[in-house]
Amino acid sequence: SKYTQSDMLVRLLKGYFYTNDRKDLSYYGIDYSEEDSFIVLIINLEEDNTNMEERLRKIMMIGLLSEEKLKGKMFNYKIIDILEEDIVVILSDGKKKLDKDGVDKIIDELRDTFESIEDVEIQLWCGEIEQGILGISKSYQSAKEARNMGKLVQDIAQNADAVEKFYYPTDWEVQLINNLKLGKKEAV
Repeated sequence: SKYTQSDMLVRLLKGYFYTNDRKDLSYYGIDYSEEDSFIVLIINLEEDNTNMEERLRKIMMIGLLSEEKLKGKMFNYKIIDILEEDIVVILSDGKKKLDKDGVDKIIDELRDTFESIEDVEIQLWCGEIEQGILGISKSYQSAKEARNMGKLVQDIAQNADAVEKFYYPTDWEVQLINNLKLGKKEAV
């Protein structure tokens, strides 16, 4: 069931879901609704010259530390491992509604924790706080854009503002093209 839940969360991140899937989320242990707010964090381990086994060990350690830091917070969280990123965290409303200050505090705590680890360089990006289930994918896309922009344009702050406002989810484009080819009118 954990693998199925992880697959459903990856589908939500990528925007590959239909109206019926939203009703089935609770069946998979995902208690999200259209009234919830979401924000997605991407945590990547800096490329280094260690072997793959050592890298996987570090990623596992980072995942466990992230989970330990997120336990007991006012927000709900789900940690997902996907191929493009090392670790993805979906934060959602919990005992408290998501707000920028609370999220910034969590990000600072995570960064402090990661900085205390020897021989590990971590990069952390976050998307925007978005409303509704579709907001998960929107926030994920904005976190990916922040990551890509950070890699390409680290020194030019004025270009950063212009690029952050641009939203083009390529995952959705691929889904749209495939549904058009298959003639799935409702999905399109």
